Amino acid sequence: FFLRPLFPNFPVAPIVLVHGGVLSAWFVLFWVQTNLVRRGQAALHRRLGLASLPLALAAIATIVPTTYGFPARRWAADVPGYSFEADLEHITMVVHGNTAMLVLFALFYSGAIWKRHHWEWHSRWMALASMVIVTPAASRLLTVVGDAGVTSQPLGMAFAFGLPMSLAARDWVVDRRLHPATVVGIGAVVGSLGALGLLGKSPWGEVIIRHLAGAA
Repeated sequence: FFLRPLFPNFPVAPIVLVHGGVLSAWFVLFWVQTNLVRRGQAALHRRLGLASLPLALAAIATIVPTTYGFPARRWAADVPGYSFEADLEHITMVVHGNTAMLVLFALFYSGAIWKRHHWEWHSRWMALASMVIVTPAASRLLTVVGDAGVTSQPLGMAFAFGLPMSLAARDWVVDRRLHPATVVGIGAVVGSLGALGLLGKSPWGEVIIRHLAGAA
């Protein structure tokens, strides 16, 4: 979103710009909230937490068209050297991976609100909610096809699993044990990405993408 000059190949749809703005606002709020807790301003943290609900809903509302409109945008792309067929595996990975991230974000955010009076659960699940939605953007930091600008799947997987595992590492180093919220969270990440990954690799995965692209 902020490094667009480095990725000039594809035009950016207005919904993608809105989506980038919403998620940027989410991470600003997340940073502010963690600092309020660090400074012992729990009351202000709780009041400001009300602002997270419309942002979370806006995040979900923009993730949906951004993700499921992606195949159609790539199908219609008029970019020299770009081939939809050659990019099909990548598009499939993005759509199914983002679907898992969308589900996980909704689950972690809802769980964090539910456990808002239990800070050890609340803080971990809010952190995990932020971790899963940063993964798609982080995976674009490395491209593997040059002019086609295809997202790096290995880097995406490294972020998808590495960020939650960093929370486990923190638990182990600081608390000498894994908190149940961390265990449940990592299990949800592995399970969701595994299930959607299998769907993406199945014959149905390509069928879904072609249908979304209008190329069925």
